[in-house]
Amino acid sequence: MLEVGPAHELFGNGFRALAACAGCDRVVFMLDDESRAMVHLTWTGHVESPPWPETVRMGGFIATEIAMDQHEH
Repeated sequence: MLEVGPAHELFGNGFRALAACAGCDRVVFMLDDESRAMVHLTWTGHVESPPWPETVRMGGFIATEIAMDQHEH
């Protein structure tokens, strides 16, 4: 994620994309510690100032599934 800079909570974490919402710019990433984060990407191609990209940290699969089902576009 190009948008994540040194002041962002995800900076320094390894991550891989798990799912993307077809209706908005949110992507769920698996982090190094096996937790997940739903990130509202900006697609600017450069580091953003916090709170961007907006991030919601989640635990396991069920929390991720609920967050994906309930987020607003």
